[in-house]
Amino acid sequence: MIKKAIIFLMMFIFVLPVVAGENEETIKNRDYNLVMIWIKDQAKWDQYLKESADVVSKYGGGIERSIEPTFIYSVDGMEKPDVVNIAYWDNRETGMKFYGDPEFQKLIPLRNEAAKIIGINAQVLNFADVDNRGVDNRQYNIELAYFKEDADLGKYEHVYKKPAADHFGKYGFNFERSMKGNQAFGMQTPDLINIQFYENEEGAKKAHEDPKHHDFSHNKYASVVEKSIWISGKVAK
Repeated sequence: MIKKAIIFLMMFIFVLPVVAGENEETIKNRDYNLVMIWIKDQAKWDQYLKESADVVSKYGGGIERSIEPTFIYSVDGMEKPDVVNIAYWDNRETGMKFYGDPEFQKLIPLRNEAAKIIGINAQVLNFADVDNRGVDNRQYNIELAYFKEDADLGKYEHVYKKPAADHFGKYGFNFERSMKGNQAFGMQTPDLINIQFYENEEGAKKAHEDPKHHDFSHNKYASVVEKSIWISGKVAK
């Protein structure tokens, strides 16, 4: 069974608890990472998690959301990960100290044998705390967007994001976290990362059946986004 609490920065992962109820300033200072993990050897993965626990506990951080994917859309042929984590350090300096810890460095060969990892370091764009009420019922969508040459974040939000939130909100649609991609490890850096969800699968189904869904996805979205990766799933248990 895939372990839920796994985190990444500068090509590493570790086990930490979810932290909730933080204020805006705390969230603003965090160094966020989106981590996609493909398990190659479960026994070695379990060993890595066990052996890394002590060194990890010295540095803090946490998992904001952990998703077990059920579907992926990728024009580049990316395979569906086993787990996707939205993780953070309390700040960048703390993460760099962890990465340079000799005890962690010893574990890198084991980690690389156990799993394939792609990670994206990102700057958070919205600073509200996440809401965990009803989280087990949610249908999550993780969006990695690459803007067209004549588009930027402002145009994306004006043409697509705000109208989509306003229209599909009646079906329980929410943007949970938006981040600007800073640097990716193992893939092209996306311009934007959105963590979004419908409150339940029924709401997602109704949204896709809405007559305006095609206009949003094939016209508004396509007018600002050159290509994208979409990963759907449920909260990891």
